[in-house]
Amino acid sequence: MKLTVIVDQISKFEGKIMCAFYANQAHFLQMPPCAESVSATTGSTTIEMNLPKGDYAIALFQDENNNVEIVSSPPTFEACKFNLDRDKTIHIHLSQKNQ
Repeated sequence: MKLTVIVDQISKFEGKIMCAFYANQAHFLQMPPCAESVSATTGSTTIEMNLPKGDYAIALFQDENNNVEIVSSPPTFEACKFNLDRDKTIHIHLSQKNQ
């Protein structure tokens, strides 16, 4: 199935948008079976993946300095879970940490 992830509200043209997909809670935020990164562009960017049907959780963040380090508290697997039973588009609004 084709999954399109549209990420918007990107306020800085720095680093990469890192996106990972997990098929179960036990491996959430560990080594993802499927991941993608794209250069950050101000405004919005699109990530496309082909995945088998099933339940997944998505983890996404902007790595502004390319060190692959998450500096905020991640959400839970359940909060990030979605069902992929057909081609799907997901919109994610990137929130910025407080300075």
